[in-house]
Amino acid sequence: MRRIISKIAAWVLVVCMIAGLPTAAFAEETAAEETVAGTAATETTEELDLEVSHSQLKCGSPVTFTVTGKGGSGQYKYYLNFITINTRAENVVDPSKLQGYTVNNEFEFTFYASGKYMLRFYVMDAGGKITTKSKTITIEIDDKDYPAVEERVSRIVAECNRECTGEYEKALWLHDWVLDNCRYDYSYLYCGAEGAIARGLGTCEAYHSAYMMLLKAAGIEAGRIEGYNHVWTAVKIDGSWCHVDATWDDIEGGSEEARHRYFGLNDELMSAAHPDRKPDSRYNSDSIENSYYVRSGIGEKWAEEYLTEIKQRVAEGESSFEIEPYDKPASSTYNDTIKYSIIAYLLETRDMAVDNKLRTLKVRYEDEKFRFYVICGHDFRRITTAGGYLRHGETYSKCSLCGEETARKSAMNGYSYPVTKSFRVSAGKKSFTARWKKAGTSTRKKFTGYQIQYSAGPDMSSAKYAYAGSSSKYKKIKGLPRHKKYYVRVRSYVKKNGNVYYSKWSNRKAVKTR
Repeated sequence: MRRIISKIAAWVLVVCMIAGLPTAAFAEETAAEETVAGTAATETTEELDLEVSHSQLKCGSPVTFTVTGKGGSGQYKYYLNFITINTRAENVVDPSKLQGYTVNNEFEFTFYASGKYMLRFYVMDAGGKITTKSKTITIEIDDKDYPAVEERVSRIVAECNRECTGEYEKALWLHDWVLDNCRYDYSYLYCGAEGAIARGLGTCEAYHSAYMMLLKAAGIEAGRIEGYNHVWTAVKIDGSWCHVDATWDDIEGGSEEARHRYFGLNDELMSAAHPDRKPDSRYNSDSIENSYYVRSGIGEKWAEEYLTEIKQRVAEGESSFEIEPYDKPASSTYNDTIKYSIIAYLLETRDMAVDNKLRTLKVRYEDEKFRFYVICGHDFRRITTAGGYLRHGETYSKCSLCGEETARKSAMNGYSYPVTKSFRVSAGKKSFTARWKKAGTSTRKKFTGYQIQYSAGPDMSSAKYAYAGSSSKYKKIKGLPRHKKYYVRVRSYVKKNGNVYYSKWSNRKAVKTR
């Protein structure tokens, strides 16, 4: 079986050589010789050889490499197999795009960055018994007018750090640098960071490699994402992964909107553009908070166009409804899906006040329409039934919008120490602090402490609680996610005879952690 497989591989190699196709897949990794067509290798393997010489090593103009065959029949063909930057073992050019075997023994290549390079050449004896031999050479170019790729990266990132602070600003600045300094290579030849950074020319692999190299030099985590015949970059910004496709953003003469469409997308939206995307659990992304459209405010302007109709339909009592995009094209594309999905996201994060009453919206962009679901904002009003001191009545809250009531609790009539007027809240890093006016000494004797309620939703569903003593004037809530919005309110309470009685809630305040 091995002998059969070897013969098949040998004949495939013969066909490639005769057709002048690249045979990198069959080449030995070190200087080596092959004989095909069933003849013993000992007849020619020691005779065939090659030498490689070159003109003056420099950047900016062609360097000529001359390959000279020796031995064998003298009927030679030659082939340049690859060019890599030796320090990173990264292909400068796509080996599959290099010309196959040719009778011309001179190969020209123009370098645009100082550094060490590796090049592999082949000679083929095409006379009768087809035999090949390869040689890999290493060269080093030092040209002060053409700095090494690593040196250029250091300079670019230093400029970025002078102008930017946070990870989002740096990732955006470096993205824009790549777009401003590189154009797409429609010959599909230049596939490495060297192409994008030194030549200003490259394929999607070059865009990604250059962007990733810049991000890592700036201290930002990054990774590689693949789709069908395409690659782009996973970027970790402020702890959250997102997708950035610098290649697809590079639209010649494009607007700021078009040049940042693929910056900061999540898995769902990137899959709309690339249904063939290969999922990678290392870079899971479920948030679009770092989308350029969200962070720049462009998306908010789009969303505001729909507010008048939404408020009108909510005021008319519709609990669910649909709206077609106002600028919907005759035929929608994945670009429209991205735009409208971001509008839906931003509309959902808004508090919808209608007739001074709060509503919460669930918004989805599905089947080329916005779908709205209205959820009551629960404007609860506290109600206390009659009672006397230590003669318990009942207390409960009733929503003025939908009539929903909370569970009734026993209450002590006359007890009240509201903190509504003095209550405020301030943001901190992964935290917020609720503050109120400290009660006087005589007042503190009448109640036990404060209860702080906070929730991610304005209806205070799934709320969490914290407590502070009666002598406190603030409570800091720590260990929260960054850049997350919370709704907060506070009330006082007293424990008496085994029961707990509460004052009226303060006004609800909104805060976003840093």
